[in-house]
Amino acid sequence: MISRPRFLIILFISVVWAMISIVLGNEVQDKIFIVASKQIRFSGFDRSIGIGGLDGCPFPYYDNQGHALESVNLNGILPPVFSLSPLIISPTMSISPGVCFAYPDSINPGLLAEGKSYYPLLMEIEIPRTWISPGESIILTVSSRIEDDFQDGSRRVLLAPEQAINVQYQLASTTFAFAPMDTPVQTLSVTKPVEQTWIISPNEGVLGKQNLLVRLDSDMWAGEIGVFEILDFEVRNLNGIDPTLIAYGTMLITFFGGIITILKVLETISKLLYGQPPEVPSKSSPKRRKTRKPRRF
Repeated sequence: MISRPRFLIILFISVVWAMISIVLGNEVQDKIFIVASKQIRFSGFDRSIGIGGLDGCPFPYYDNQGHALESVNLNGILPPVFSLSPLIISPTMSISPGVCFAYPDSINPGLLAEGKSYYPLLMEIEIPRTWISPGESIILTVSSRIEDDFQDGSRRVLLAPEQAINVQYQLASTTFAFAPMDTPVQTLSVTKPVEQTWIISPNEGVLGKQNLLVRLDSDMWAGEIGVFEILDFEVRNLNGIDPTLIAYGTMLITFFGGIITILKVLETISKLLYGQPPEVPSKSSPKRRKTRKPRRF
């Protein structure tokens, strides 16, 4: 027969292992969900289309001297850069659907005027912090300007050197209220930036990680990938405390509270199986109370 201490140890280890397995299983599921729901960002005009609509064909840019830029990475290149249709470079070529055109390393600079010119645009978002409490409002400001050269954070936007185009900011969110809803049309050029300010506030009952989409639209860019940015935001309760920390704290309290309850249950089961050992009376004799003798007069 298994002794009482060994029984308690085996039963305690089994229950704790089962609880740890459940906690770890939920943690793994949460991580899988986070990966599956993670936002993927796309920006810029990097999509290339070859002859016959074949995706993935080389689509180089040319500088203002007609020299091909070998890589899509244009960091440090001075604007503008130009993209040209194969039919402009070689008007007499035979069109073969599904076949990529071999772009020359250099072309006549005079052909650049017939292509599309691109400039680097930098979109900057100014906000006090990336979290907000329920019922609170903060100011979100977005500005965009044409940069002196191409950098990692810049977008390639279609724009002529002396051209001014109409643009309009748009803000989209299903979990935030914002004002103004209708933004004005502004003018963007190489020398003139554009800016827009909103007041944003989370909708009632919204908590946790949220996303806001900021977009800069123009009729000039119709048919091309637009300029936009996805802003990661978090709605926190209890004066800015992360809801995730509250959840983990609650989980730990529940876990340890469950262990204490299990220990009490195990003690009760042990008493039922093995019985309560009798109390051994003390062998020491009780002390006699001293009484004072009355005085005689």
